[in-house]
Amino acid sequence: MPAPYFISFLLFFSTAVCAADTPADSSELTSAARNLSDWKLTGSGKIVENNILEITGSGKGSGCWISPKIKLQAGGTYRFSVDIQGVDVSGGYLPCGASGYSRVYTAEKGIWKTQSYCFRVPDGYDEIQLQVGQWESSGTFQYRNVKLETVVPVLKLGETPVGNIVLGSGEKIQNGVYHFDAWYGDEGSFIHRPLDTVKCGFNSDRLTFGGGSEISYRFFFPPKVDDGKWLGYFFISGTAGYPSGTVAVNVNYWTAGTGVIEARTGGSNNWTQIGQFGKTGFYTFKLPDIPFFDNYKDDSMRYTFVRIRALENSNFQVVELHFETPIGGYYAPHLQHERHINAHGETLFATSTGNSVSDVLVLADNKIIVKTGSEIKEFPLQKTPLPGKITQKIELPGRSYSLQTETNSFERTDYGYYIDKQIWWAEADWKVPRKRIVPVPETKKEILITAAKNDFEDFQIVVKANDDTVIQGLTGKISNLENGNNIIPAKNVELLYAYYHFVHSKSDGTGMLADYPDALPPLSSEVHTAIDIPAGKNQPLWISVKIPADAAAGTYTGTVELTAKEGMKPAVIPFAVKVWDFALPKENHHETAYGFKPQLACQYHNAKTDTDKRKVIENYWQLFSDHRISIYNPTPFDDYSVKWLPDEKDGGKSRCEIDFTKYDAEMSRVLEKYHFTNFTVNGHGLGGGTYESRAEPFLVKYGADTPQYKAMMTDYYKQLVNHLKEKNWLNKAYVYWFDEPEPKDYDFVADGFSKLKHYAPGLGRMITEEPTAGFISALEKNAIEKSGTFIDIWCPVSCNFDYDSAKQRMALGERFWWYVCCGPRAPYCTLFIDHPATELRVWHWQARQRSIAGSLVWRSNYWTSGQQPPQNPYEDPMVYVADRYPAKWGNGDGRFIYPPLSAAVPDLNDGKVNFEKPVSSIRWEMIREGVEDYEMFYLLDELLKQKGDKLTEAEKTEAEKLLIVPASVSKTMTDFTLDPRPIYEHRNKIGTMIEGILQR
Repeated sequence: MPAPYFISFLLFFSTAVCAADTPADSSELTSAARNLSDWKLTGSGKIVENNILEITGSGKGSGCWISPKIKLQAGGTYRFSVDIQGVDVSGGYLPCGASGYSRVYTAEKGIWKTQSYCFRVPDGYDEIQLQVGQWESSGTFQYRNVKLETVVPVLKLGETPVGNIVLGSGEKIQNGVYHFDAWYGDEGSFIHRPLDTVKCGFNSDRLTFGGGSEISYRFFFPPKVDDGKWLGYFFISGTAGYPSGTVAVNVNYWTAGTGVIEARTGGSNNWTQIGQFGKTGFYTFKLPDIPFFDNYKDDSMRYTFVRIRALENSNFQVVELHFETPIGGYYAPHLQHERHINAHGETLFATSTGNSVSDVLVLADNKIIVKTGSEIKEFPLQKTPLPGKITQKIELPGRSYSLQTETNSFERTDYGYYIDKQIWWAEADWKVPRKRIVPVPETKKEILITAAKNDFEDFQIVVKANDDTVIQGLTGKISNLENGNNIIPAKNVELLYAYYHFVHSKSDGTGMLADYPDALPPLSSEVHTAIDIPAGKNQPLWISVKIPADAAAGTYTGTVELTAKEGMKPAVIPFAVKVWDFALPKENHHETAYGFKPQLACQYHNAKTDTDKRKVIENYWQLFSDHRISIYNPTPFDDYSVKWLPDEKDGGKSRCEIDFTKYDAEMSRVLEKYHFTNFTVNGHGLGGGTYESRAEPFLVKYGADTPQYKAMMTDYYKQLVNHLKEKNWLNKAYVYWFDEPEPKDYDFVADGFSKLKHYAPGLGRMITEEPTAGFISALEKNAIEKSGTFIDIWCPVSCNFDYDSAKQRMALGERFWWYVCCGPRAPYCTLFIDHPATELRVWHWQARQRSIAGSLVWRSNYWTSGQQPPQNPYEDPMVYVADRYPAKWGNGDGRFIYPPLSAAVPDLNDGKVNFEKPVSSIRWEMIREGVEDYEMFYLLDELLKQKGDKLTEAEKTEAEKLLIVPASVSKTMTDFTLDPRPIYEHRNKIGTMIEGILQR
């Protein structure tokens, strides 16, 4: 359809969040913000060098610098920015921005960091004050380069099979349903395309409500236009002209009053209450039966309005709002029956200077479209092949715009090697976008990978369909790998393909709204024998080679043969594997502990009998073992049983009986077969819990102060420890009984660990927390046994790991694991689908840098977030806070492995049990690569201890340097490579060095 007609009509309905007609010029605002002599101070602080504002906090109370009032435009949109650093401390709670509409930041010691966000001036106001300060923070913090700039929202044009639909951040269309997630933590804060009125406050990532405050949204889609003619409507509609759908709000804070949720249509000014709340919680309400006026002359009649309003004497905060409804109108049948429609929105912000005349801006694939009244102008979009930001300048009569766009790391094009016009290859550590161009012929390079014995090594072959042709029925075949008379059989090589998941909501600022590859189903199996590739799209094929432990060293060659029914010619692609003359250990020296829920796996596989469940779970154990990952509990169907025998007459004679029969047989089997490094045991009697709630210690009905409790605890842990010693398992066992304690929990947790140390000496004690001064003090105060370690395994979230304090605990014999989950987010290494693949691999190199002995992840098969019906993890990669849709944890959080596609949701296959193997993921493969890299470091370290005296001083020095993780791989926790090539370079040097030392 002609773009001018379409964009002109469409953008008419996108002006709700645009800047007001005559906002102040950005240069004037910046000048007003920087005139520091007029700023006022509350609390302790000073102006440093005439251009830096300084604040000092004692840990109690607050302080801030606040500007004079600045004249703005009511309803205008602005960007606030400031540079922040900690003078003598990192961290803090630092509220900065427009007073009443600010954000809370943290600082890094000695490092200036620019922070910014956008906000809309609330209705009825035309002036604000700026502030920078601290709240209950200890230390000194500095602020400079305070800026306030006028901005206009720029809507990024999405793509959908039924035409172009302009949506903003938080909006998406999926399977004929429109979704709006008003998440307030991104750059635009509460500025969204559907935003109508703002009469409430804002703090960081949430709306704040007092008596009488409110916010409202309007929802509408204009007609699709072709040659200037209306073809039909996209509008919010149910049946017979009534709206339908749901509204959900997440109330994260409440102290008083009542909030109400109301709705109306454009044909009426009367609001209808659809729900209310009077405490914290997640609330879902249905839209009422409010008829639309069937009036095509006035499109506003088809708006649906939703409002959150606070009654008198209220005080609460809303962290999320969600609106969901089917899409009605002419194209509704197409939307509702198309399975893979992924229309999504995104909002950027352009700085505006000069005299605005209510321009509307839209960002397309290769241009920026500016609409002024009925006039439309187009400007070419600049791009860069490497990750980085580009400032797009748009000059118009009397005004200009500056829009910063970014080439995401996912979009980079500086990697990969040409094979032919449709085929190329790349290292395993890249996530290949659907539309990435084929590398130029000059990049051609043979496929050669290197591996140790008892090692897995992967690479990718990428097939791209021509722009006008669908590749149908692509399949492949792997040959044996041969080195003279030595053979690695084809069964040792898996041929998989990358499944693309539509990321409809970014995990954080690193991601983008796009199709991301993650799951790796088999290309050839009894169910999936071939795949199709859409026209103009890439399809990575994943080749994973398992090197036998007894393979002969040398270079092996083989081929991948690709054939398709249509769309490409047959291709035979040679590749080579160089096998080093040493083997990785069977069992890791980097410990692993990953959560896994067998019940959920059995639910998706429709396994109901004990025999079927065991057969299903055995496939998962093999997948864990192949990836050098241990689960918390490898004997879920065969735990030891405990019979408690309290003596009411003489509590000191109370005891227990433990039956280890089934447990011993199963544990012996799985440890021998799968080489797991660690496992949990039951911490009976300790109580337990998380930062949210906890249970007091007891056994049967006896509390911790009773003789029955003490006697049974003594007997239980004595039997358990002695049995684990006899089986030679004590060094693998640990108790994980409390999760992520807060300071309020420290005394309780310290008391539990003191009990555990007293009753079960030698049994591992693990806690997901860092050794803070407050926690150490609580451990010392509550200790029954004063000598030795208090905690055997500290396991902080990776961003909270402090090497200096950790070294002090390590010197006492305590060791460290660490974990990632829904945090940390960028700029740290994370586990999210919409992050570079290298991050999970680099995470293990960072562990090596910091003498961290193990890694933990809370779950590996969190396929559904407590929703009914259960999620399909292939179709929706977002992990939602349990039972609290739409609150989000991140894409792929706790979800590293997948059920087979034929078991993507429970009850497929007519409810019959499914014994297909589980599916790996790119992230799961990167974890294995990271653990294998860790083992390479371990082998070199051990060889230097054993044979270092046989090396020359120069050789020894060179080997010792290789034990240091280079800055090219990881410089700091937030400065590390996204390019795998430095990893391969250093790994190959280690492998060559190991071979050389072994030949001495």
